[in-house]
Amino acid sequence: MPHNDNHEKTKHAHWSNPPQCWIALNTDGSVNTSNGKSSIGGFFRNDSGSWIFGFSRSIGIADPLQAEIWAIHDGLNIAWSLGIEFLQLYDLTIYDDPPESIIPLLSLEAAALIVSPMDFVIVGLFEEMAKLWFLALYLLMAAFALMIAMAATKEFDDLDRIEDEGKHLEEIEKPDDC
Repeated sequence: MPHNDNHEKTKHAHWSNPPQCWIALNTDGSVNTSNGKSSIGGFFRNDSGSWIFGFSRSIGIADPLQAEIWAIHDGLNIAWSLGIEFLQLYDLTIYDDPPESIIPLLSLEAAALIVSPMDFVIVGLFEEMAKLWFLALYLLMAAFALMIAMAATKEFDDLDRIEDEGKHLEEIEKPDDC
C-alpha cells in the first residue's frame, strides 16, 4: 500500500498563565485551501488561566498571513475596548512563513506605503498596539516580535539594533499596583 505524506503535521503548543495582573490573548487565522475562505479567532485569559472573552469571524478570501494579521488586529481592538492595559499576545501559527516574507510587510516603511487593503490593516495594527500601555509579545519568531514592538513603542530607529535589544521583551515586568 502506498504511503501518503500529504497529511498535515501535528503542532504542539504549550500555554502558561501570564504574570499577575496581565491578560493573555491567543489569536489564530485559518484558510480553507480548497476555496481560499478564511476565518479568524482568539481568546483572552486572565492570570489564573480563566476564560475572559473569545471571538471569531469569517474574513472572506485571504492568504494565511493576512488571516493571522486580521486575527491580531481584531484581538487588539477588543483588548482596547475591554480596557486591558497589560496584554501578552500569543500567535503560534504565523511563524510558518520565512522571516524575510514577514519583516518587510510589517516594517514601518512598508506600512507607510499604503497600496492595498491589507496595508490599511497593518497600519491599524500598529495604531492599536500603540494605544496599549504595556504589551508583551510572545511570538516564536524574535524578529517579527521586535518589528511589532518597535512600531508600538517607537523606541527604535534602526533595524541594526535588533540583536542588542532582543531581550527587552522578556524583561517587561508587571506593575506593582495592578
